[in-house]
Order: sequence, then structure tokens, then C-alpha cells
Amino acid sequence: MSDYCLPHIINGIRNKDRELYSWMFDRYSHTMYLIALDILKDHELARDIVQEAFLKLWEKADTIDIQSSIKSYLFRTAANLAINKYKKESRVVRQEELPATPEHNTRVENRAEEKEFELYIHYAIDSLPPQCKRVFTLSRFNDMSPPDIAQHLNISINTVYTHLTMAIRIIKERLKKEELFFNNH
Repeated sequence: MSDYCLPHIINGIRNKDRELYSWMFDRYSHTMYLIALDILKDHELARDIVQEAFLKLWEKADTIDIQSSIKSYLFRTAANLAINKYKKESRVVRQEELPATPEHNTRVENRAEEKEFELYIHYAIDSLPPQCKRVFTLSRFNDMSPPDIAQHLNISINTVYTHLTMAIRIIKERLKKEELFFNNH
């Protein structure tokens, strides 16, 4: 089946179009599973998260509000459900194994928040235009200098700087939108 456009998807969700749900599941469930697995480190819980995300979509079909894409919506839903499950599981394990200490609660919450922030960073990077993403990735994850990137990609150094500036701006905007980045200026 070919890709659906967003208005068609929203209409199909609201009408509980089983073919559309099947298409979405086939197309996005594996990545949703990997997102949940990365957070929870448990295959069964990750599978449960995928099912829960689609069930939530089905149950809230009438009130669903998708702003950008179904892919982003489903991935964010899976990540949020997994983070909530991680927080809940961490509290249960913590209460069973350790005496209550504010420091431990803070560490667990901080770990969950760090995971959430890391996921949003990766989503923001994945949403960059392809060449911009390539330049940013080479710079930040491969520790290449702008001149090396320019030579490697056969582009001008000014183009490298333009892509890096654009990448940082886009990532900041995405994080501001998710209220994860605050600019004090």
C-alpha cells in the first residue's frame, strides 16, 4: 500500500479504518518496539508498549490531535509510554529493594528525564534535512572538523557552517516545542 497523506490518516483514524491501522502497525511497530526496548531493556514490556500505543490511538480516535506526522506521533507515544512505565517500574523495584531515600528517588527521576531528553534529541536530529543531518552527525558524533567535513562531502566550508547553524537552530526549536530547552536570553 502506498503512503497515506496526513489528512487521510487522521480521517482513517477517526473512522477506525482497520486497513489503515494495519498499515500503520506494519510500518511503524518495529521502530516503536526498538524505542521502547531502548528505554525499558525488556522485550516483553517493549512489545506491550507498542500494543498499548495502538490501543490508545484506537480509543482516542475521536479526539486525536496530530500536528506533524503519524510517524512522529506514534514514536513519541511509544517513548512517553515507555518512559512512564520505566518510572513506574523503577519505583516498584526501588520500594521493594531499598529503604526510602530522597537521593535515590532523585537519581531514578533524573535517569528517566535524561532518557527522555536523549530520545527527543535523537528525534530532533532525525528530523533534520538529509544533508544537514549528515553534516551535523559527522561533526558531533564522528568528531570531524568543518574543513574535514567539507572535504569528505565535497562541499564548501561555508556550506558546512550553514548546515551546522541550521541544525542547531532546528534542534533548539524542536526542544523548545517539547519544553525541554529553555533559552535565558
